[in-house]
Amino acid sequence: MANISAPALTATICTLEHRAWSALCSSGADLLPLLSINPVIIFPGDLLLTAVSTPTLHDMLQGWKMASHQQTLI
Repeated sequence: MANISAPALTATICTLEHRAWSALCSSGADLLPLLSINPVIIFPGDLLLTAVSTPTLHDMLQGWKMASHQQTLI
C-alpha cells in the first residue's frame, strides 16, 4: 500500500464523503457502487442492513428515492 500523507488521506476521505452524500441526495441506487463489498449501515430504530441481512442493504437502497441534509439527525 502506498504511503499516504495525512493531508492526502483527509482529502480522499472528504471527496468520498461528498460523493456518497451526492449519491444519497439522488437515490439509494446511486450509493450502491460507492459501498464496499460487505457494507453495514445502521438506520434509526436499530435497523441494521448488510449484504446478507433480510432485507439486504441492496434491496432497501434500490427503492430509496432521495435524502436531504434536512432529514438527517446528527
